[in-house]
Amino acid sequence: MKYKRDAESTYQSFSPRKPKSNWSKLNRERAAKLTAQGLMMPAGQAMIDVAKKTGTWTALVEVEKAIIPSDLKKQFDKSQKAFKNFQSFPPSSKMIILTWIMSAKKPDTRLQRIMKTVELAKQNVRANHYTKK
Repeated sequence: MKYKRDAESTYQSFSPRKPKSNWSKLNRERAAKLTAQGLMMPAGQAMIDVAKKTGTWTALVEVEKAIIPSDLKKQFDKSQKAFKNFQSFPPSSKMIILTWIMSAKKPDTRLQRIMKTVELAKQNVRANHYTKK
């Protein structure tokens, strides 16, 4: 979080990361900047090392580039309408959906999320989004 210090600068607080949390592009860039400036603390570097070892450092790269995974693409190939609607979703919505699919822990859960995404996209509805009841 950033807090205004004066007219020209801000404070930015950093909190400890959980070992299993994924690193966004923005967080990877901040970490690189802190490292380059010699400001990275040992605990922070240790979390970066853990993230690189476990894959959480790069887990969101394909999502951030809006790369559609092959298993989702296969389902979209069966419904051009769903694919066309998905492509028209805003980038932020596509990221939410792709992150939701990517974060499934079990293959069955991933498949269910993919199927729900395609089915809802056919109706031009975004999966894993809040809807008013």
